Amino acid sequence: MRSIWLIVILVTLSMAITCAPARAETGELPPLAPLKSVRDRYVMSFNGQPLRVCQTVWETWSRSHGACHDLVTLELPGDRLVAGRQVEFVYYDGIRYERADADTTWTAIPDADFDPDRALNDALFHVTYAAVLSRIGTADVDGAATTQYQYWSYDKKLNKQSGGQAVFDLFITPDNRVVKSQFSGRGTITGLGEGELANIWVFADHNGSIVVTPPPPDQVRQGE
Repeated sequence: MRSIWLIVILVTLSMAITCAPARAETGELPPLAPLKSVRDRYVMSFNGQPLRVCQTVWETWSRSHGACHDLVTLELPGDRLVAGRQVEFVYYDGIRYERADADTTWTAIPDADFDPDRALNDALFHVTYAAVLSRIGTADVDGAATTQYQYWSYDKKLNKQSGGQAVFDLFITPDNRVVKSQFSGRGTITGLGEGELANIWVFADHNGSIVVTPPPPDQVRQGE
């Protein structure tokens, strides 16, 4: 699932990849095609209403650059959305840089998730929590034919944190590229009520030419 600004993205994604070992009981993922770089579009929504949107480019797991825009003002566990706020972020070789709105100076702090050897497929799509994996069937994603696979969590801690039931979906093309993923909490969501809090990523430009650079040193201040 890094930045404080992206805490819901990463809390939900990290919950999906750091709990108990997975047990795929009703299906098996195909071997994913190697992934060196990628772009993604992200939306967080509740019962279909968008709350936050982001775009990110990934040169590697350790080098990424993106921006997010809050669409509503809302308190969530560990996160606060402010309507109209925009944040830009860069992760570069163990340092996280971030600036908000009209800021011209970036704040730099160590990246706790830095791992120069971690592959993008592993970081973005590998599931290790206790779950049933099912092959749902065919699905269209932006005109691309895919097969939808779904992890249905039975990890009690993860489900409680997610509102009642955690579900993670992967949409995979015939050449074994993930073009969409979705992590959803279903149930009673703190700060929102009854429904589904969905975190949706749509991926493009797999293995394209992407170069991420850090901000200029004279525009950076050290954070705490």
